[in-house]
Amino acid sequence: MEKLINEAFKSYLKTAKLESNESNMPYYINNRNIVPVKIKIEQFLHLISVDKEFRKRWWKTAPSFENLKDNSLIQQDSLMKIIIGILNDPNLKELNQHGKKGQVLYLFGNAVASYSNYNHYYLISKEALLVLKNNDIDVSSPVSRSKIFEIRHNRKKLLTFEHMCPSSQLIKLLIELRENHESGKNKSSNLSLNEKILEKFYNYGLVCIITKDEDMGLKGKLRTDLSFSSKTSTSQMLNRYEKANIELANTLIPVYGKMYR
Repeated sequence: MEKLINEAFKSYLKTAKLESNESNMPYYINNRNIVPVKIKIEQFLHLISVDKEFRKRWWKTAPSFENLKDNSLIQQDSLMKIIIGILNDPNLKELNQHGKKGQVLYLFGNAVASYSNYNHYYLISKEALLVLKNNDIDVSSPVSRSKIFEIRHNRKKLLTFEHMCPSSQLIKLLIELRENHESGKNKSSNLSLNEKILEKFYNYGLVCIITKDEDMGLKGKLRTDLSFSSKTSTSQMLNRYEKANIELANTLIPVYGKMYR
């Protein structure tokens, strides 16, 4: 899998550079983001994981999910409707003033966390990748989430699916986004509120497979917060992992099936 991704990355760099030179304009991806031609492999993995249009264009050898018992994309579609509905609810501000208690915010938090879990591609730490290899998990084709989640040693679960931007942080970003949109801030953006919500998930909706031991290293604020000192969302999430001594592999794991948290 890593070899295929590296080949796709090299192809992207070569083609993007040619097209950028020919157009003399910033390089666009599906009219949503401007991405530098010389992006790093980590950002390439980020985009492949969350952006279906980018993946379709630049990773021609991506594994197929056809003929699998999977409804991940349908789940995401319905979850996004719930997320958008709650963010558009005029009661949200008053509900949020009373903390995270109550069924509406509980439902909202679960929808936000679950949406990213239904991505078809997860990043993975080097340690977690070693666990998969030691358990003879073939990652050249889609792997069921349950198969990964249920790996045990002496009945102890070895791996977990971790949100690279903590769900609690993403929830704050989404509520702040709604408030800024309502107050008219960021008027330079022509995006609708719904489009801005999707963009937040493009930027921060990454899931990574890490070991339970690595997960224990995400303590204190690393468990709930993200530092925004770096310019890109990719760097912000990678900095969080660096502080916890979690090193990522330059590959993605294709996943499908029942979602686990």
